[in-house]
Amino acid sequence: WKVYSTLALKALKRLNLPIGVLHNDTTSISVYGEYKQPKEDGLQITYGYSKAHRPDLKQIVLGMGVTPERIPILAKVENGNISDKSWNVEFIQKMRKILSNEDWKNLIYQADSALITTENLAEIQQQKLSFISRLPDTFGLSTELKKEAWSLNNWEMVGSLSDKKDAAIYQIQAFERQIKDLPYRFLVVHSNILDQRKEKTLNRAIEREETKLKKEIEKLSKVPFHCKEDALEAIQAFKKKQKTSYFCYELNVQMSDQPVKRKKRGRPKKGEQTKREQVYQIQLESFKKDRDFIEKKKKKLSTFVLITNKLDEETLSNQEVLKIYKGQSAAETRFRLIKDSQMIDAIYLKTPERVEALGIVYVMALLIYGILEYRVRK
Repeated sequence: WKVYSTLALKALKRLNLPIGVLHNDTTSISVYGEYKQPKEDGLQITYGYSKAHRPDLKQIVLGMGVTPERIPILAKVENGNISDKSWNVEFIQKMRKILSNEDWKNLIYQADSALITTENLAEIQQQKLSFISRLPDTFGLSTELKKEAWSLNNWEMVGSLSDKKDAAIYQIQAFERQIKDLPYRFLVVHSNILDQRKEKTLNRAIEREETKLKKEIEKLSKVPFHCKEDALEAIQAFKKKQKTSYFCYELNVQMSDQPVKRKKRGRPKKGEQTKREQVYQIQLESFKKDRDFIEKKKKKLSTFVLITNKLDEETLSNQEVLKIYKGQSAAETRFRLIKDSQMIDAIYLKTPERVEALGIVYVMALLIYGILEYRVRK
């Protein structure tokens, strides 16, 4: 990886491209075969979190740092069970070894939310590295900032960051807070387009609640009450127990005249009068979605929080922070290319050493591809 990075940095200089921002990410590549574990510190081809949704297969992980021009500068084949949280720290340490002091000073490290842990933030502070990432929802501060932003409602309109027809439109609010006594700038970002995965999750939650609620109401409607007060108390108890988030409903009490169940066995005698009694039953009067609540929920789900240690807005504006974060697609497009079956199919190698070497060959091909793509576009 050191040899590769040296070549990549030389290529950047030939193209007169500075290292200002690096988009960093990982992907997993599934492999077939037994792959016995190597001795000492060799590449571990093993089971791990599969981004290809193949937990049944062993895998390797490819970590990569890509410029906004989609040219990979640093890349390394990693163990199949490495987590993105620990990978980020190791990757930062490798980058520090290959970049000059000047390049390191001007660098902005951009990665997804796996970067943000208290331990990683301490390492970033020690390395004096500038970064931009998303604050995970596991931090209570994320929820607090979202609530405060919607309460203040003091949004700065950014607009669209793409020329696509249905591109998302963004608005932002900036805050300064501390984590472990270290100051950071936070951007609460709202997109008018809800992420498809989040929307599907929300729709499933709404469907589950509707099915469960209607089932419980149907059970309640079959219970007879001998006085109206008991029925009304049952409604109150039901609403207290069956709390709903996404629906509004009303229950009422209706009286009906019903035959009294005979206590004696057998058929009734000839001329025997059927006794009747008045009973009260609960019925569903109205049932509809709470559209205001659902819209508020969608707004919160389409809101996320960015974090950076670049506090000076004059040197890096809020809009530029958002643009850099959304530039993560530079790394993602490289991964899509390398995993295209027309480019590279299954890996037919027996030893981890050869798999690791092939991984670097993959990235060398991406480097050449990225340089050609940049020159053609220019």
